[in-house]
Amino acid sequence: MHEAGSRPARRGLRAAVALVAGGLLCPLPALALELGALTIEGVTGALEENIRARLSLAHHPDEEPLTEARLSWLLRQAPGEVLGALEPFGYYEPELTITPARRGDTVDVTIAVARGEPVRVASQSVSIRGEAAGDPVLGELRGNFRPAVGQPLDHRVYEASKGAIQRALLARGYFDAEPGEQRVAVERARHAADIHLEWDSGERHAFGPTRFVGSHIDEAVLRRHLPWDEGEPFTQEKLVALHQALAALDYFALVDIQPRPEQGEGTVAPIEVGLGAAKRSAYSAGISYGTDHGAAIELGLERRYVNRRGHKFDTDLMLGQQRSLANTVYRIPALSGPVGWWSAGLELREEQVADFGRTETAELVLARSGKLAAYLFSAELHVLRQRTDLLASTLVYPQLTVEHSHGDHPLYPRHGFGWSVTLRAGHAAIGSDADFAQAVASATWIRPFGERRRLILRGSAGSTWTDEFGELPPTLRFYAGGDRSVRGYGYQEIGPRDADGRVLGGKHLLAAGAELEHMFTDAWGAAVFVDAGDAFESDDFDARIGVGAGLRWRSPVGPVRVDLGVGLDDPERAVRLHLTIGPEL
Repeated sequence: MHEAGSRPARRGLRAAVALVAGGLLCPLPALALELGALTIEGVTGALEENIRARLSLAHHPDEEPLTEARLSWLLRQAPGEVLGALEPFGYYEPELTITPARRGDTVDVTIAVARGEPVRVASQSVSIRGEAAGDPVLGELRGNFRPAVGQPLDHRVYEASKGAIQRALLARGYFDAEPGEQRVAVERARHAADIHLEWDSGERHAFGPTRFVGSHIDEAVLRRHLPWDEGEPFTQEKLVALHQALAALDYFALVDIQPRPEQGEGTVAPIEVGLGAAKRSAYSAGISYGTDHGAAIELGLERRYVNRRGHKFDTDLMLGQQRSLANTVYRIPALSGPVGWWSAGLELREEQVADFGRTETAELVLARSGKLAAYLFSAELHVLRQRTDLLASTLVYPQLTVEHSHGDHPLYPRHGFGWSVTLRAGHAAIGSDADFAQAVASATWIRPFGERRRLILRGSAGSTWTDEFGELPPTLRFYAGGDRSVRGYGYQEIGPRDADGRVLGGKHLLAAGAELEHMFTDAWGAAVFVDAGDAFESDDFDARIGVGAGLRWRSPVGPVRVDLGVGLDDPERAVRLHLTIGPEL
């Protein structure tokens, strides 16, 4: 970088300060002094922080004696240090007044800064020769290069824009890119700067052969997750996608993916994937609590890989106040079709469902899950046996679930949308005690409302078509109320009741909620909400409304929501506590 006219300005500043400092300090006796308050006036924020970071006055060691000579030297250094701190922000000709003031043996120093007119960009030339000249990503970065003409010459912004182009060249496969002439010419007399940058990109590389090193899993399983075809143009985004996919498999403690253009011929970049095995077995134990299901003790064993073919085995045990279960799942990677899993699971469950009393469930699930484009799917076959004090039934039914979500943050999105749809149907021809069809859908929509506020809208709906509703087990009926439904009411408290007032569930469900959240700090906030919904038979929909407020904590492991809600249609108007943990999408 070339800068003109800096020396005269710095000499003038130092001379002016030396006269002020010398006049005040010469009468002091030759005793040890103490540096008191250092006040910087005229600037705030990043400018003040940068000045303090550069000032020797601000970093004098406490254990080192401060003599008159030492203080005089520190004061003489200050003008150049302040100027050096202001130049990166585009201020090349500030006016400074540095005033030391004595309080006994303590000397306070005040630095008054008048920044003056900033240097602005008069001309800007950013060019890329070679194949990248027609690359739309690089073209957008060139067009958005900052500081633009007319803007102050903020060197932080300049370096960020230049670095973005350099990183993009590598990320887009221009491994032979070389910088050409790169200069910033500053002319103080007219407070103007001229930016001139050149790169020669060379040719863009393509993905070459991919080699897996150190893997304990068959390569055929891993190659299913390659997001590129050999020969297509290189992008760093595809490497990130592969890294995320391999990490999500949970086979590896180490995933290191590197392009090796030096090992390829011409413009082909081979890819080397270095892998290190994770521990085969993972054990878990904990205590959980949810206002819907009470307290529980949880134990788990996960076999991250059973064999080289990447099979997995999980088993979980939960003993709780209102729900206990034992669950085992065996999963096999799918080697054809969409990337995903074949799985078989068996769950034994005992729980309280609405007013059915103790409900015992045995469920076998065979499934094929995976991802198609941006959509997750799971095609399942369920064999369900459920028994309560009021009924016992066996259902065999296929089920299909499709879901999709996107947001600008995985845990705390300010913009986001997610939905899921589940379809299931059973028939006597395949072993069900009841012929039925059912559809369930839910959606969440999140948008910012000011700098620290979010508006969150939720909705869910479900319908059942059957002439044998009495044979449906409790878990396939609809209920409303609880943490993730209509707050202010108890879990599964809302729904059709029998003559004795017991909630027995409905054929249909409609529920919705709106929540306005305000964060007071980055971690803590509060929210107000209104929910409404009902589980009903056919034409007897009668929405129950709940309102309330709650506390929000953005914990290191995810969002925690503690709500107090009141059911407006609840005769008792009791205040209910709701505790939920986990992301909205």
